[in-house]
Amino acid sequence: MSILLIGFWARGEAYGGSYAAVLYNRLGDVGIIYLLLNLDVSVVWLFVAVSVIGKSALWVCGYWLPMAMERPTPVSSLLHSSTMVVAGVFLIMMYMEFSLFLPLTAIVLMSLYLSGWYDGKKIVALSTSVHLVVMMMCGALGLYGIVVFHIITHGFIKASAFVNSGWYIHIDRRQDLRS
Repeated sequence: MSILLIGFWARGEAYGGSYAAVLYNRLGDVGIIYLLLNLDVSVVWLFVAVSVIGKSALWVCGYWLPMAMERPTPVSSLLHSSTMVVAGVFLIMMYMEFSLFLPLTAIVLMSLYLSGWYDGKKIVALSTSVHLVVMMMCGALGLYGIVVFHIITHGFIKASAFVNSGWYIHIDRRQDLRS
């Protein structure tokens, strides 16, 4: 469904973003399928990490987030405030014994990556990854109530942030925060 929403406006950039979103999300699906099949227990943690990174758009799998911002602002709001990228948080909650190394490393890398962007919608989209990492850290520590609360409030706040950024873009006729 996301491929149709992202690539709706029939522009090359929108189509590229939609295919990137599908490709990177399927990478997370491969990790989940491997976990379900449980073919080799010795590498299960590798596939937990691949699934978490793929489903939560972290590190290299976060590449599709800024590309997918070619879509209209309401679509951005729908996809980023829904459960599309929250699956990795639930994987961390299921595998609580998984170390805090992945979330701690991810929050540093995603924060550094986020500091290089100046497009308003893309910053809002990439901040989703930082929020997901905070949720993962709470999940790895066993703070499940806080994780559920953060997921719910994040959905409302992210939807509001996208709608507000769309309004500002429409009023100012620009997305670049530098000018």
